[in-house]
Amino acid sequence: MQNFSSELLYVEMFFKTDKIFRWLIGLLDFLFFGVGFFSFFYP
Repeated sequence: MQNFSSELLYVEMFFKTDKIFRWLIGLLDFLFFGVGFFSFFYP
């Protein structure tokens, strides 16, 4: 069960970083394109 809990922690960390990456991609999207180009790939 210890291995399962470490995987669960990894998934939680992944979703937290995923939100940060979505924010950064949204910022770059706004700066370079001005329209929701990457929002198609990250709904």
